[in-house]
Amino acid sequence: MAEHLARTVHKPISEADPVAEEIRRVLLGRLDGLAPCRVLVGYSGGMDSSVLLHLVSALLKNGTDFGSVRIPFHAHAVHVHHGLSADADAWEAFCRRHAAQAEIPFTTLRVKVSQDKNQSPEEAARTARYEAFRRFMQSGDVLLLAHQQDDQAETLLLQLLRGSGPQGLAAMPEFRQFARGFILRPMLKLPRSRVSAYARENGLHWVDDLSNANTDYDRNYLRRRLVPVIAERWPQWSRTLGRAADHQSEAAAVMNQAADGLLKLCMGSDNTLDVAAVLPLNDNEKRLLLRRWLQQCGMKPPSLRRLRHLIASFLSGLSSSGGVVCWPGTEVRRYRNKLYAMEPLLPITQKPEVVWRSDTDLNLPQVNKTLSWCQLREQSPELAAASSLVVRLRCGGETYLHPGKKFHKPLKKLFQELGIPPWQRDRIPLIYAEGELRLRWRL
Repeated sequence: MAEHLARTVHKPISEADPVAEEIRRVLLGRLDGLAPCRVLVGYSGGMDSSVLLHLVSALLKNGTDFGSVRIPFHAHAVHVHHGLSADADAWEAFCRRHAAQAEIPFTTLRVKVSQDKNQSPEEAARTARYEAFRRFMQSGDVLLLAHQQDDQAETLLLQLLRGSGPQGLAAMPEFRQFARGFILRPMLKLPRSRVSAYARENGLHWVDDLSNANTDYDRNYLRRRLVPVIAERWPQWSRTLGRAADHQSEAAAVMNQAADGLLKLCMGSDNTLDVAAVLPLNDNEKRLLLRRWLQQCGMKPPSLRRLRHLIASFLSGLSSSGGVVCWPGTEVRRYRNKLYAMEPLLPITQKPEVVWRSDTDLNLPQVNKTLSWCQLREQSPELAAASSLVVRLRCGGETYLHPGKKFHKPLKKLFQELGIPPWQRDRIPLIYAEGELRLRWRL
């Protein structure tokens, strides 16, 4: 672990310092209307996040005026421990020590990085990090991240090389909703050179992750091999590309507004898409609509090739039904005249047959469901009063006694009448009382 050691001092911040002034301006503009709130400082121990922690701490200690309110937040440093480096424990100890010196509460979030076969190591670590932040955040929290202008420009270049559209080329927004609160990047307009100068001028400590020198990673390759060549010809490259990202963000916002108008016409209350409403759209409108729909459903965006395959498979006519189009993290299925977007369904490896004891909830991990005894008793008292209840999953060929009739009816027929999609049918718990399938339970 490489550590830059110097004496950390929390001297009054000069109004003329461009870094401090930018942080003050952004915090004033974003936090003034949100007060009071808890500000979480994402603190990795690197130079950028050390500058951010120092500035937040100094603002709090110096009693800086924030417009109509004074210091409208409580700060809390949050460190994500990935466990990917031999130095991870040392970084955590470093961050904890310096947060204590800054008199800011500190929390470590430990994550296990599981890499999908279609993910890079950087993407897997990033996904785990943001998920940890998501779980930790409380309602109204604002998470401060230390991305600066060079990071933004690098992100735009990476997205461009991946063939991204306006949404991707908009790179990182300065402020956006996230989890139960918000993400704010107050240093996004500051070049790395200025942030570095501030760190040295103020005698800050930070650590360097030696893996940042590994050019096998795309961002490191870009930063170490391509950016120096670009900067030699265009010294203001990061500011220029940051401006380009702003333009793309504006274009993406206009496209989203247009897509939202289409969604109002095509999306149902259950977040499904009405195929009949989508069919009259041209291909450009269909792609725009589908991307926005998937985003609204919280799904990962598909590649252009996969998106075209989705349109050809499900949106080429009313007669097409069944099948699945999938990509990492997402499945899209069609049943009758609706499109459904969902996380990949895990196969049911074991179909349980469980006795349901009275006054206890029944957990069925195979289908990620929990049956509530209170709800059963409220909805069907006579079923709850049965001497024995057994819960099974569908195997096929089940019949039930039609209410008020003397004959049995295939369960499959009932599912069809109710419009329950085929992939959901095997995941619906079936309740048997005295060996008879009972359908008082709400499907």
